[in-house]
Amino acid sequence: MVQVFLYPPKAARSIKAQAQQADQTAELRGTYSLPLELPRGTQVDLHLEMPALAVVEPDAVLVWRGQPIVAQFEVGVPADAAGTNAIGRVRIAVSGVPVGTLRFQVVLTDAGTTQGKAGACALETRRYHRAFVSYSSKDRAEVLRRVQAFRIAGISVFQDILDLEPGQRWEKELYREIDNCDVFLLFWSQSAAESEWVGKEIDYAVARKGGNDGNPPDIQPVPIEGPPIPQPPACLRALHFNDALLAHIASASKS
Repeated sequence: MVQVFLYPPKAARSIKAQAQQADQTAELRGTYSLPLELPRGTQVDLHLEMPALAVVEPDAVLVWRGQPIVAQFEVGVPADAAGTNAIGRVRIAVSGVPVGTLRFQVVLTDAGTTQGKAGACALETRRYHRAFVSYSSKDRAEVLRRVQAFRIAGISVFQDILDLEPGQRWEKELYREIDNCDVFLLFWSQSAAESEWVGKEIDYAVARKGGNDGNPPDIQPVPIEGPPIPQPPACLRALHFNDALLAHIASASKS
């Protein structure tokens, strides 16, 4: 079981006891601090990825009410996984805006093992500070509406991009902004799928990563139509364009 708690700083000491009520062997894997205080009623979306294991239901939605709240994920472990390490990543979105990731590592042991207790450690906490917004000009009104949520998430956006028409954009300036961002937000629609400029921006962001998923920018699709969600580009097929989490984000953004 992987548990993710959302709680105010003053409740930090009580969280371990709450986690161990569900799992006596629960240990802290890592923490992620949101940059601003969340207004009550704010939706927080979570997506758990553990490539070497089987996450039964990887998506969860929490609504902040001012008190600790938990999402619990059931994870299946293959019989031959003992003695190996597993890397996990929790993707976090606030009010429909991806804000960061928390990566952690667990050591897997045989069931019933009395020695060599499974350990865990945080590998990386990545909070997004600077976002590049990739979108089709046909979706500008919808994108502008959603970008208002970035203030809650504590993320700055290169606003000038939203004022430039495809074909009139300063290509050099756009690439410089992708170089400076830590998250590439791809507002995905059929219009975006058909946009030459969106394609160029995607290609540049993918090239900047240099084949290493750990390199910036994190590429986060944000669907603005569907389901069904338009077919993603071939270079991004590994991303979760069709996640339940993305459907939740789209639903929250329309409310």
